[in-house]
Amino acid sequence: MTLQYGSGGYTGSADTYIYQYASTTNYCTAEPLKVGYKQQYGMLVRFGLSSLPVGSTVVEARLEVYATGWSGSNMAVEVYRILRSTTYCAATWERAQVGNPWGTAGCNNTVSDRSGVAESSVTTSGIYAWYSFDVRSLVQGWVDGSVVNNGVLLRGASALSTSQFNFASNHYTTASLRPRLVVTYRSPGGSGLGFSAPYRPGIAGWPIASIQCGQGTSLCKAVWDGGASSVCLVHIIGQCDRFGKRRKAFTGACCPGIA
Repeated sequence: MTLQYGSGGYTGSADTYIYQYASTTNYCTAEPLKVGYKQQYGMLVRFGLSSLPVGSTVVEARLEVYATGWSGSNMAVEVYRILRSTTYCAATWERAQVGNPWGTAGCNNTVSDRSGVAESSVTTSGIYAWYSFDVRSLVQGWVDGSVVNNGVLLRGASALSTSQFNFASNHYTTASLRPRLVVTYRSPGGSGLGFSAPYRPGIAGWPIASIQCGQGTSLCKAVWDGGASSVCLVHIIGQCDRFGKRRKAFTGACCPGIA
C-alpha cells in the first residue's frame, strides 16, 4: 500500500516545516519543505492510516521523500516520532497548535515534543533522488494504537552542519514526487499480505519471481519472466523488488494490490 497525497484519491496526509528565525510563521502550504542548516529547519509530516485494517501486522513501512534542492553539500537526516498533538496548518517553531506551545521551541523537548531516539536516519547523496526511512515499528504502533499518530519530525543530525535540503511537499506540482508512506502489511485473520503496485521504479531485484499469498480462503499467484521488460506489480521481502513493463502470468483470486 502506498499512501501519497493526491494518489488514488488519498488526502489523508499533511506536511509543513518550521524555521527558527520565522518562529511564528506556518508553512503548511509551502513548497518546498526544508530541513537542516544547523537544525534551524525541521520538516513535519503525517499520514492518516484509516485504510489499513485494524489489527494488521506491518511487515515493512518506509517513509520516502524526494529531494528537489540543496545547499550544495550532503547531510545526515533523522526521523523522530512527534509526541505532542500537532495541527499542521497551525504549527510553527514556537507551537504545535494554537494554545499548545512546544515544550522546547522547535519540537525539541525529548520528553513532551518528540522521541529522544531517532526512528531512522539516512545520509543524503545529492538531489533529484528519493530518500527512504525505515519506520516499520512506528507504523505498527500507530496501527495497533499503542502510540498516537502525531506524525514525524525530520531534522538534520548535526547542529553544526550548514547543509540544507529541500524536499517535495504535498503541494509539489508533480504529484508522484510528493512524500509517501509505503506499507507492506499482513491482514488480520488471514495470511495475506497487502502490497503496493508498483513499488520502487528502477531498483533492480530478483529477475524471476513467483509470488503466492493467501487472503482468507483465497489464493493468488503471479509469475514474472526474467527479461528486461518484466514487471513485478507487488513487493514481497526477499522475493521481488523490480519494476518493468510486462507481467507473464496471473492466476487465481486477487491479492491486495494486484490488479
